[in-house]
Amino acid sequence: MLNLIYFLTGCLIMYLIIIIKNYFIRKSNLHEIKKVYNELYDNLINNMVIFNNRIDDLIILNTNLANCGKVEIIIYLNKSDIFILQNDVTLFDSKLIDLDLTNKIRQKIISDYKLDINNTIEINGMIFNKNEYDIRSAELYNKILSDFNNSNPYINDIVNESESQNIKHEYNLNDILDKINKIGYNNLSYYEKEFLKNIKKE
Repeated sequence: MLNLIYFLTGCLIMYLIIIIKNYFIRKSNLHEIKKVYNELYDNLINNMVIFNNRIDDLIILNTNLANCGKVEIIIYLNKSDIFILQNDVTLFDSKLIDLDLTNKIRQKIISDYKLDINNTIEINGMIFNKNEYDIRSAELYNKILSDFNNSNPYINDIVNESESQNIKHEYNLNDILDKINKIGYNNLSYYEKEFLKNIKKE
């Protein structure tokens, strides 16, 4: 019977130690998380946060944090949470810090990046940041053009032959020679010079 009491007392003491240990670990973690969000706020004040994109109500920004390196800051316009991500993994969530600090950060972001947040374009009911959309559209256009040119190795030959034929029909050798006498060879247009080069080849 005495052994059972010792055993139960030992279990109770171990349970209390685990609870106390977890309390201090959680308190330490909360202190670290608050420290990170304070650093984020300092970065905002010191203009060390860069607006990245807006997709619907999601705002994405970038900054560097001392212990993490480059991170993404995610806020939603219709929610109070602020997430800190790295490589698409959530490192920190503002639910664990006090609301005053969260609100200060949100207000600073919305105030400082108001023009970027409101510079939007709507496509099929979705809202995008216009600058980011323009960049992505240009990249897509260039990729399509590059893929098209690379898919047909004879495309440049076809274009050059077509231009060459157009040059022959548009210009007259005597007219170009007169023009050279008046304004000089360097002032000829690209196509006039190409016309002369083609004449030499023939």
